[in-house]
This record gives sequence, structure tokens and C-alpha cells, in this order.
Amino acid sequence: MILKMGNIFSSTISVPKYVSENGTYYGDYNFINGRHGVGKMIFKSGGEYIGNWECDKMSGKGEYTWQHGIYNGNFKNNDFNGEGEIIFNNGNKFKGKFKNNKYAGFGTYISEKYEYK
Repeated sequence: MILKMGNIFSSTISVPKYVSENGTYYGDYNFINGRHGVGKMIFKSGGEYIGNWECDKMSGKGEYTWQHGIYNGNFKNNDFNGEGEIIFNNGNKFKGKFKNNKYAGFGTYISEKYEYK
């Protein structure tokens, strides 16, 4: 579906609510690429993502909250990728680089008593 807005054709709208098999999405939606722009997804698994989307995938800056803590940083193709920080439920933190949802390279782990680099 292509929407005509004046003399400009657009396939992106801001949706108040889009329900899928994975959860409920609020935000920018493109009829060609799916979730695209800025939005919030509440997953049926209990997780929540707020941030940038590209071609129906979490990409760019965002924050993901799940049962073990909060990740704040960069995403690519739905994975933690690039600089980011995880704050675990117990208060411990890891700040550093990620690739494909895994720690990559150097980073800093901070607990209540210690700091490891």
C-alpha cells in the first residue's frame, strides 16, 4: 500500500498499535519494510525494546529490557552490536563492545565490590 501525501508518495506511517505473533509494536511502520524508524515493541516473551528499527529489525540505538537486565546501546539485525552497556538485575554492569549478542573485545565489568577491565 502506498499512501499519497500531497505530491509525495510514502509507504511509512506511524501506527498506534501493530500486533504480531511476537508481540505488540507501536511506532513507525513501512508497508514495504515493516517496522522502520523509531518504535517500541513489547514481546510476548516479556522483553521490551525501545529504539530504532530498520527493515523490520532492531538496528541503531536502542534499549532492550528482559528478565536478566537492561541493555542500552547499538543494535544490528536484532543483535547487540557495537558499543553498549548491560545493567544486570543484581546491579552489576558490563560496558564495552558487542558482536552478535556476545561480548567482543575489551570492556569493563563493574560489581558492587570490584571493577574489572
